[in-house]
Amino acid sequence: MMGYNPVIDINTGKEVVPSKEPKNLIMNGQIQAGVTLTDNKLVFTTKVLPFAQGDADTAFTLIGTAMCYDQIGQDVAFANCTEEPQFVSLNSSQVFAAFAGETVSKRHVDSVTFDTCVECHGKDFVLHNKYGHPGFVMNDSMGQIVNDKLEVGVDSCVSCHTPYGTYASGANKGALEMKLHKTHMEKAYSLVGGDCSQCHVDFNLNAFKDKGPLATEANLYTSPITATCTSCHKPEYMGHTPEQLESFGAVIAKDFMTAKENSQSETCFTCHKPTITDHRIIRM
Repeated sequence: MMGYNPVIDINTGKEVVPSKEPKNLIMNGQIQAGVTLTDNKLVFTTKVLPFAQGDADTAFTLIGTAMCYDQIGQDVAFANCTEEPQFVSLNSSQVFAAFAGETVSKRHVDSVTFDTCVECHGKDFVLHNKYGHPGFVMNDSMGQIVNDKLEVGVDSCVSCHTPYGTYASGANKGALEMKLHKTHMEKAYSLVGGDCSQCHVDFNLNAFKDKGPLATEANLYTSPITATCTSCHKPEYMGHTPEQLESFGAVIAKDFMTAKENSQSETCFTCHKPTITDHRIIRM
């Protein structure tokens, strides 16, 4: 709902979606400004949340616990946090809130689960542990019950990797749907080899019905199917030029409001029916 940076309307220069609100509740043993201890609970009030329809009717908070440490030679000891701290993450959890008390809408976890990450990276895989993301641990408290089974997905990553991108506001394709593709295509293509099943457990194509545009360039947005597919494939390798994709309803690198109003205009799945074993399948 809220991006790493605010979403700026390039036509007016106005902020149309506020940025996320990171907050240290306790730092070096001290309760921080704006935080109170009430009934043995730490309380912090966020800014007004921009609830809306579709994929923005639910907000969630990612809470992590981490300790700073110093390492001198082989010795490691907990220490006060410095300007460039080293963190060891201890725990993490999510808290959901829905507009007007409605049932929360959680992101799907039936496309990629953390188990598929562990297969390559190992159980001790550390995510963003040193600087701006302390306390992030993929554990059972980050999971959801799906068909009576606990599934730990990567949906909590969207606390930072929102559709609006991360610190570069889309210039680095920071939205989760693109970031995972971009990272693995550049760094691990020889390992993954283009086999979607190495990471995917399924393709939930219905999830696109709830998605808005994704930031594909700095403050420029693309409709969700096209943004996701072109994060792995250049349009010409897909057999379509950008102009052809637009003729099929895609919105490519437009201002936020234009992309938002037309994000559901794509007709890709009229012809395409990708599966993890063969994502080139054409519906005949």
